[in-house]
Amino acid sequence: MAIVQTESENGMTGYQFQQEFIAALYAGKKSADLYALVVKFKSAGGDQQTACDVLMNIRSIVAEKYEDRILDILDFVTGFCSAHARIWPSPLHARK
Repeated sequence: MAIVQTESENGMTGYQFQQEFIAALYAGKKSADLYALVVKFKSAGGDQQTACDVLMNIRSIVAEKYEDRILDILDFVTGFCSAHARIWPSPLHARK
């Protein structure tokens, strides 16, 4: 899966988000830090679908030992969690 190289309005690409997330995984960062990276991507103009696509791509290219942490963060991205923990206000499947 290729990650779109378009820049958000504040300059962060999906590729840059992917690289930062992978680096954080490999550095052993905690889930709260990974969550914060997604919030940073959103704040830089990144959209929910791109964040989901990037995380699914990362899941396919990194070692299996990282899968649970990626899936945990995907829950916050897609809205498969408590409403107060969602990064975007609406679950991904409900957005058009």
